[in-house]
Amino acid sequence: MSFNQLKVEDLENIFSKIYENACELIEEAEILYNHQKYARAYLCAHISFEELGKLPMLNSVALNIYNGIKVDWKYLNKRIRDHKRKISQSYGTVMFLNNTLRAFKGKHENDIPNQCKETGNSIEYNYLNDFKCFLENEVTIDPFEWQEYFNKLDVEKEIKQKYSMTMLLNEYKNGSLYSDFDEGKFLKPSEKIDKETCEYGITLAYMQKKFIDFPNIHKDGFILYKFTEEHNEFLKVMAEKYKQFNK
Repeated sequence: MSFNQLKVEDLENIFSKIYENACELIEEAEILYNHQKYARAYLCAHISFEELGKLPMLNSVALNIYNGIKVDWKYLNKRIRDHKRKISQSYGTVMFLNNTLRAFKGKHENDIPNQCKETGNSIEYNYLNDFKCFLENEVTIDPFEWQEYFNKLDVEKEIKQKYSMTMLLNEYKNGSLYSDFDEGKFLKPSEKIDKETCEYGITLAYMQKKFIDFPNIHKDGFILYKFTEEHNEFLKVMAEKYKQFNK
């Protein structure tokens, strides 16, 4: 089976299952991380990151169906199964959230909430617990900031950054699963993926999940609306911006 002639309710069901799988993968990544299995923890986090990258694609398709715009199902099938496209989709969100986190840090340099501090009872400081707590309790997603971010986006710079990070993250994924040569040495995954790299992979999954959680689609369904002329013009402008760098 493939994605073809689906209805909005079909896409909502698929969205929920992908979301639930992504959440399960993050939970499994945390379990493995806590048992110092950093390579496999990274792998679970990365696959979650890719799964979450599918969801904005489905949202766009649902909006097109609702607005009577023809869907290129062949293109969707190709895109949603392309590992690098899914990584790139998710990393675009990370770039936006990094921008938000930098702005927050500038305003609250020494204002990390007490509930996000590790207690003295811990044998070892757990960076992931702090980061997740901070992300959940202190960071909010403002759709107007998202719109402003896109309006000011340097597309050429964004595409170059997304491309380089997509290649790097895909390499990390392969390194977390397969034994292979790495800079002239033959290494197994546990020799390639250290604790810090693992933490980085899991934080990426946390960030993408934060963005996906915001509209609550996995619970409430798609928020569908009729495209205005202004919105259509915005989409055309963004399509043209990307088109010139995608030849």
